Amino acid sequence: STQFSFTKLYNTMKSMQMKVGKTAVLKYMSHVESSYLMRSVPILSPKVKDQMRHPRKVYFEDTGFVSALSTRFSKNYGRLCENAVANGLSSRGYTLHYWKSADGREVDFAVRKDGGVEALVQACWEPWEDSTLKREMSALATASSELHCNNLLVVTRDRAGAEEHRGKKIRFVRLGDWMLGEA
Repeated sequence: STQFSFTKLYNTMKSMQMKVGKTAVLKYMSHVESSYLMRSVPILSPKVKDQMRHPRKVYFEDTGFVSALSTRFSKNYGRLCENAVANGLSSRGYTLHYWKSADGREVDFAVRKDGGVEALVQACWEPWEDSTLKREMSALATASSELHCNNLLVVTRDRAGAEEHRGKKIRFVRLGDWMLGEA
């Protein structure tokens, strides 16, 4: 994903001497999303104003675009994994948001259905480094406490099982198994 805000996009277009209003920018993004090219995911907040003010995360409907936009010599498998998880969750009928703490910790997906947060999901291709693993689990544990959600999941390339972090059980699932609904 890449984060963007409508205001930043508007300001970028204005700096390029494009004559466009904020309403037009919103309308264009709506057309892009309704054409199934990409989707934007807002921050989790009960306030619509916060959802509009904070940057959104953008995911392509077709992960081929992610591959095409990656460099020729290095594929960004972490971005592909996160994009695939966004598409999988969306196709299962969930409403997606991302969660961010006041101190900058972030959970990729706060999965909502019927108004409540049903799951908190991180997509992390290779959570093998201690710092990466700690960052992912710490964000999940903090969000879990704040949102009262104990369904915590990390989708990875090849890690499976469960770990406990700050009294919270966090499941690890392989991307392939998760996509096939086997986990």
